[in-house]
Amino acid sequence: DISTNKVTIIMAMVACFYLPLLSAEPIQLAENETGNETERANRHYNIPAGSLSKALSSYTGKNGLTFSFDPSLTEGKTTQGLKGSYSLEQGFQELLKGSGLIVIPDNDNGYYLQETMPALGDDAMITDTINVRTQRFYEVGPLPGLGLTKDEIPGNVQSLSAEDIKEAHALSMTDLFNQKLQGVTVNDYQGNPFQMDIQYRGFTAGPQIGTPQGLSVFFDGIRVNEPFGDVVNWDMIPMNAISSVDVFPGSNPIFGLNTLGGAFTVKTKDGFNYTKSDVQLLAGSFDRKQLQVDKGWNNGTIAFYGAGSFHDENGWRDNSPSKVNQVFGKASYRGDKIDMNLSTLIVKTKLVGNGLSPVEEYEDDSESVFTGPDKTDNDLQQFQLSGAYQVNDTFSVTAQVYRRNSDRHQIGSDVITDWDDELVAKRLPAEGEEYTCLFNSTNESGLPDYYVVAIDNYEPGVRDEFSFDNDGSIFLYDDSFSLSRTDFETKYAAYKNTELPDDFLNAYRGLYQENKNFKESNT
Repeated sequence: DISTNKVTIIMAMVACFYLPLLSAEPIQLAENETGNETERANRHYNIPAGSLSKALSSYTGKNGLTFSFDPSLTEGKTTQGLKGSYSLEQGFQELLKGSGLIVIPDNDNGYYLQETMPALGDDAMITDTINVRTQRFYEVGPLPGLGLTKDEIPGNVQSLSAEDIKEAHALSMTDLFNQKLQGVTVNDYQGNPFQMDIQYRGFTAGPQIGTPQGLSVFFDGIRVNEPFGDVVNWDMIPMNAISSVDVFPGSNPIFGLNTLGGAFTVKTKDGFNYTKSDVQLLAGSFDRKQLQVDKGWNNGTIAFYGAGSFHDENGWRDNSPSKVNQVFGKASYRGDKIDMNLSTLIVKTKLVGNGLSPVEEYEDDSESVFTGPDKTDNDLQQFQLSGAYQVNDTFSVTAQVYRRNSDRHQIGSDVITDWDDELVAKRLPAEGEEYTCLFNSTNESGLPDYYVVAIDNYEPGVRDEFSFDNDGSIFLYDDSFSLSRTDFETKYAAYKNTELPDDFLNAYRGLYQENKNFKESNT
């Protein structure tokens, strides 16, 4: 049984630097000019209400535009968001409605932002335009809010979106990775879809002890590798609550210890970026049933998101049923400078995977079980509070605190049961109790009483009083030989606890400690 309680506080300070300023001369389109194909094409948008600066960055990023503006123009200003289909020009107008700002194209096929110009009079003064150029980027990294881009990560970063995950119709995280990611393979030696290992760049992430674990897995910035064995329980990650997955190859200190082959970062949905209602009901062979539901909502400042996934099956092998129940919830707040998220994850699973079978038995019955049951019960309660504070346009502070309570109870059926009776302990020791050798000890060496007797192999009768252990190194007294125990102790009393060299005693002590709990005759 494994129980893990962990409370962790993580803080990160991130400076985000923009590209050098590029000048742009204001060029106003003529009223009868219709614009290019990009301007005329309608796109569908779902940008939540909130900060105008963030909304404009999201809008121009989705359209792949170069966009310049003075940060002071949008400070303290909000927008009602953008939902529905709009042309490029209509989208700008809707986002900027009531802000007193307009968007003007420049001569580099980009756009910049400025205040609505009043009618010019004799006392009007036009100041120089300050331009800040942004570029579209996809944020990656182990912690939300770090603002890293793929260009800043050395290596081929692979990414999956919520849409990719939904289209895959994968049963488990390992099934998803096997379908969608390059260089990732799976091992299904346990016979359960939720207990497979993944292998990436020569290292493993999976639930089984003894495999070469060398991949780190993060869930909203929380490292979910268990302290015991660094294993990863894939059944504790709700797939329908995931907004993105990023895979980073190679060893990288940003992901902490034991990230030898790479890292997998999983980020969850929130009510600002996901406002749909989704219900999926799946059924299949071996009495497999799965229900997945999720829903998000926001009012521009506060958002809520919830997801549940419930799976039940009998398994494709005999006596291999499994149940997986996962519930995830998140409450979010978004202000001009502060973002806060409070989330909880509750998981309870019962997994049975009955391991490998001999080839002969598999050929006779592919659904048969060689030894069983191999049963694993996982219980998880995880609570997380995270936040980000935007100090200014180039500097932010992110922090998180969480509690993760993971309990694992496992029964393995792959044991040897045909031990010789004298090698088997009659009972387990009670709490605070240790195995004890009951042989008398009157010496100071920490060993049972012993005798040191010189034996001449050619002296008749002497050798018959002793026998050798299997390794040929230890003399043993045996009642089946010529002397009784009492006669032996009387005859060789002078040899009792004879002083021996330290190296000999140390070797004897080690051998004694190693064997005393298994076979009495070894003492």
